[in-house]
This record gives sequence, C-alpha cells and structure tokens, in this order.
Amino acid sequence: QARGGDDDMSWALRERSFTDMAEKMGYNPRIHGPVDEFLGWVAQAHLHLGGFGLLGDIFFNMAAQVDNGLYGATRITSTLLGPTSGAFLDTVQFGQGMIDQALDLSPESNAKERAAWRFAGSRIPFFGGNRAFRETFAEFLGGEDVEDKPESYSANYGNNYGGGYSTKY
Repeated sequence: QARGGDDDMSWALRERSFTDMAEKMGYNPRIHGPVDEFLGWVAQAHLHLGGFGLLGDIFFNMAAQVDNGLYGATRITSTLLGPTSGAFLDTVQFGQGMIDQALDLSPESNAKERAAWRFAGSRIPFFGGNRAFRETFAEFLGGEDVEDKPESYSANYGNNYGGGYSTKY
C-alpha cells in the first residue's frame, strides 16, 4: 500500500515489519528480550483476554484443553455445545447408574446408583439445588452409602525441614 513517505506528503510504499509493530507497542530489546517472544506474549494476551473476539477465545480455550484427557474433552464439548453437552453426559451417567441398579452389576458398591439418583434429584425444581435434599434423595432411592470412609482425614507434612505441619479435615 502507498500511504505516503515520512513527511506524509510524498508517495512511498508502506513497510511492514514485526519489529516496527513491536516498537510501536512499546517493545524494548533490553527489557523484553527477543522480539519473537514479546510478540508471542502479545498474541496470547489478545487471545486470552478476548481481544480477537469470541471465536478467538473459543480457539484459545480449546487449544488449552486438548491435552487434558477426558476432562479436556468435556470442557471442549461444553465450550462448543454449551449446557447441552453437560446434560447429555449427565444423562449417560444416569443411564449407567440405572443399569447398574437394575442388574446389580457391582454389588460391592452403590456409587453409580447414588450418583444417578443424585443427578435426578438435582433436576427437581426448587429442591434440586439443596445438597441435603440431593443426598437424602440419593440415599432413599439408591441406598445408603456402603463404602467405608474414615470419619476424619489427617495429614502430617514433613519431618525433615524444620518442623511438622499437620492438619485435620
């Protein structure tokens, strides 16, 4: 493009350079290091903070979740499909629990059944948001929790570096 020379009066081709762009953004090689690294920070900040719009934010979040296994896959589908994907996955989990309860596939545990009924209880208007209600609902329809859990969990941190730190949960 020709937009004018240095004096804005004469004709000249416009020079395009990442270094010039970086300098206009405040780049100083003594402070920021290599120009490539500085521009990488700028591009990532634009993506992360929504400077490239909603689509740029979607691409950034999807790329960040790619290597997180099933959790990442769930996050990606939630980004693309919204709450619909979560409802679908909850429905699958509910179905697994109902099949497990009907066929008694895991007699040593009733975790799937309780999770299924907890999900169903969470869908009851006005009451589903109450944790005590959901747990009572899951216990009533899915059975009491059969897994043995300690009443309290305690941890002791370190004996080597000047003292022990402990806590009780």
